[in-house]
Amino acid sequence: MHLNLNALSLGRSYEHSVEDIENYIYARGHEVAVHGAHHRATGRLRPIEILDEVLECRRDLEKRLGRIVRGMAYPDSGIRSFTTGTSYEEVKRALSACGIIYARTLGEDNRRFDLPSDFHGWMPTAHHTNPDLFLCWMNF
Repeated sequence: MHLNLNALSLGRSYEHSVEDIENYIYARGHEVAVHGAHHRATGRLRPIEILDEVLECRRDLEKRLGRIVRGMAYPDSGIRSFTTGTSYEEVKRALSACGIIYARTLGEDNRRFDLPSDFHGWMPTAHHTNPDLFLCWMNF
């Protein structure tokens, strides 16, 4: 499990504090992932904008948390919609250039816990609202 954070909202009254993240995320073996500095859909950005969005978020999270952040959860429509002519391959190259080694995409609950064949297009496993969540986990 990971907590997806927009760097610019970290520490606001409705968000998690650094202390909360240490106590409830890292202490339980989970991690923090970038979610974009401004929560803009990656598939709708040009590669240079992807670099800005991801690096700004990653730098800020790392500075605040004192840890390296290597994962991402795509914000908004993620990589389901491409409107600027940017391709999925360009998105992957931009994320790799930012040091992001995996990214969870948006999609349906796939009811599985398999490792992905494409770490920048990691399909969600069983969603927390899935009534069969624990059955999915037992099939792992």
